[in-house]
Amino acid sequence: MAFPLVNCIHDPIRQDRRKLLDHQIATQHLSVQFWPAIKDKMMSFRGISKAHKQIIRWAKETGQEEVLIMEDDCYFFAPGAFEYFLSQKPASYDIYLGNVFFPPTLPGNRVDDFCGLSIYFCHSRCYDKILAANEMNHLDRVIGKMDLEKYVCIPMVCSQIAGYSDNKRHYSSYDKYLVGHKLFGKDT
Repeated sequence: MAFPLVNCIHDPIRQDRRKLLDHQIATQHLSVQFWPAIKDKMMSFRGISKAHKQIIRWAKETGQEEVLIMEDDCYFFAPGAFEYFLSQKPASYDIYLGNVFFPPTLPGNRVDDFCGLSIYFCHSRCYDKILAANEMNHLDRVIGKMDLEKYVCIPMVCSQIAGYSDNKRHYSSYDKYLVGHKLFGKDT
């Protein structure tokens, strides 16, 4: 299986995350293109939205049918998780996610509203909708409310590493949101 390019949003100041990324790149055999994190001193989520949108805009401008985006605090649960994520990608989708924190999934691994953009595919059918999205809320929450074909990989393959959150501006752990979900390498 040929692995697609992973477009990773990374702030080079965050060397703690770079160490995690290097480990993920090695164990998951990722081919990565780094994109700059965008900081917004007033509303961190607006900077995060702009960082994701810069990649989607590039994908649109270069005619990519789909784009794979990862945040630099994404960690995979076990070796082989990325390959499994790729193998489960639906034939038709607008957004395909490696994980969600809440709410629960719907039949057929569909999601309605969701939280989390650790790693995801975005199909060209929804580039314009996402690029036009309001930046006055968290992008994942905005996309979650859009009328799109959204799926999550089950078992979920990754999460967000616990640590200092540039978004929340304090230590944050999402582990409590994984309880009750099937996780790759833990439930397989």
